[in-house]
Amino acid sequence: MIHSSFKFALLALSGALVPAAAMAQAYPSKPVRIIIPYPSASGPDLITRAMSPYISESIGQPVVIENKGGGGGVPAVMDLVNSAPDGYTLFAPDSSQWAIYPAARGDAPYDAVRDFAAISRVYTSNLAVYVNASSPIKDLKELIATAKANPGKLRYGATGVAGIMHLTGAALATGAGINVVAVPYRASAEAVAAVLRGDIDYAVSGWQSIVPNVKAGKLRALGLSTLLLGDDAMGVRSVADAAGLPGFNYGVEYGIVARAGTAKAIVDKLNSAINRAMSQPDVIKQGKAQSFDMNPISPEQFADIIRNDVKRYAQLAKAANIKAE
Repeated sequence: MIHSSFKFALLALSGALVPAAAMAQAYPSKPVRIIIPYPSASGPDLITRAMSPYISESIGQPVVIENKGGGGGVPAVMDLVNSAPDGYTLFAPDSSQWAIYPAARGDAPYDAVRDFAAISRVYTSNLAVYVNASSPIKDLKELIATAKANPGKLRYGATGVAGIMHLTGAALATGAGINVVAVPYRASAEAVAAVLRGDIDYAVSGWQSIVPNVKAGKLRALGLSTLLLGDDAMGVRSVADAAGLPGFNYGVEYGIVARAGTAKAIVDKLNSAINRAMSQPDVIKQGKAQSFDMNPISPEQFADIIRNDVKRYAQLAKAANIKAE
């Protein structure tokens, strides 16, 4: 005989489970919007648009892409933060929005850990540390030795102040114990041109952006910033390996999140749809064309990445005294 209080507990549990299951089955009943904090034809835009038909096919509703660039991504973030946690407004941030901007500003009007419900990371993209091909510096250990012998004299280029490239350069300097000067540029192309002219000693830029000059023998790549080296690495080692800095792992990461408080059943349904989209041949082709490393992961794994990034970039910005303008 089942005790009445035990029967009541069973009924309460089943009552809690049914709405969640029903919610996942009923969702979505209208189009789903994905906000991208970058302009049309940018890397994040191209890969998300390539994925959207497959996501739509999986969930049975149209997926609408909305580009909302500018303002360091804050307007796009706040669009999500001010939305209902119902899975109809999604946001496609990269590590700049979930970790780097808050770390460098200190007064961001949002908190990724508090405000985001992680769904899935879409890709990781490598940055490269590189020099002019005519430079006497042949590898990262020589770069570090040269910097130690000439404290405060070596200059490296990076896009913007307190961006991912600046912080990756700072992480290398901090980890290697060297004193170098960061020179900000408005775009990676300007940093590349400065290295080619000999204006600066080295730079940190997106790997894809320097590959043509590496193939042409004009630039020498000394190391790639993440531990994930794809088929297009051209024999270039990771910074962790080449510089003797175990665990060095800084790159551009990009994913899709919902508003915190979104039901787990909806998050899981979206994760399944996004991960399926990532496995489609034309999406894989689009990712490879942009040197994206695409590995489907769970919402829990993505949430761990966000939490870890928020912590480590805040620590790095503080240690290197980096603040956004």
